[in-house]
Amino acid sequence: MRFWQGNIRNFPKKFYDGGVIIGNFDGMHRGHCYIIEKLKQYQQYPNQPKILLSFEPHPKQFFDKTLRYHRINNYHQRAEKAKAAGIDAVVICDFDDNFQKMTANAFETEILQQQLHVNYIVIGNDFRYGYNRCGHAQSLSKNPYFKTIILDKIALENDNEITSSSLIRQYITFGNMKKVNLHLGYHFTIEATVITGDREASNFGFPTANLSLKDYAIPAFGVYAMRVTQIGDKICNYPAGGYIAQKESLQQPICEVHLFDFHQNIYGKKIAVELVEFIRPPIKFEDYHHALNQIKKDFDAIRLKIC
Repeated sequence: MRFWQGNIRNFPKKFYDGGVIIGNFDGMHRGHCYIIEKLKQYQQYPNQPKILLSFEPHPKQFFDKTLRYHRINNYHQRAEKAKAAGIDAVVICDFDDNFQKMTANAFETEILQQQLHVNYIVIGNDFRYGYNRCGHAQSLSKNPYFKTIILDKIALENDNEITSSSLIRQYITFGNMKKVNLHLGYHFTIEATVITGDREASNFGFPTANLSLKDYAIPAFGVYAMRVTQIGDKICNYPAGGYIAQKESLQQPICEVHLFDFHQNIYGKKIAVELVEFIRPPIKFEDYHHALNQIKKDFDAIRLKIC
């Protein structure tokens, strides 16, 4: 799979005449996978290029510079999920002041026709584009240069809920990982480099790998059952217990991860941590011993769930 960001004027000809899906794709969820499957179904010949067109930064973060802790997937996760689903190329347009002022007609002509040379497009019925979001699915379908396939939103059969990134973010803030993971189709995963923390957990005999949540959507504070699936370049499968909280000493929300039966030094390494299940909210303890006893109970419960 190929990845482009910024200047796409020299977009390779090998990807011309392809099918395109367009959107933020923050949190490659089951709805997005459905769209990609439709993209493949509508291809007109074998190996016709399949392209994902997205934007960076997220438009909401562009218009509200104070908005942080918003993402479900980072760059790498979004590209990897797209590749696994069958996408051949990911194209990221820089969402800057010039881009946000581009009219709907200019977006169709300059981006879709002249630079990407698209053959067909698959979009949801709520798709909007162009300055002031004046373009929509029906207006795009009137462009004779390419074919436009418009899809309805998808309701999950079990829960009768419309899958969307906004809904998933809401469930993340509630700590409802069962719902989050149901709508995503996989476990919500935080990828970050291990940083030095306040070493408070080590005082209890449970050293942790501390992760800054960066621009991720912030899960409800508390204790979680977790699983570490990557350390550095190595794929792994370590059950873990963790705690997410606002750390005043670090002035940011931190994810503290204790890997069970693990004794390696991983400071400075990038790790991937799945949030499997929310265990309990934060508790204010009377003393050290009450805190230690609760931590042991939490980890025993987590081991029973995921080990």
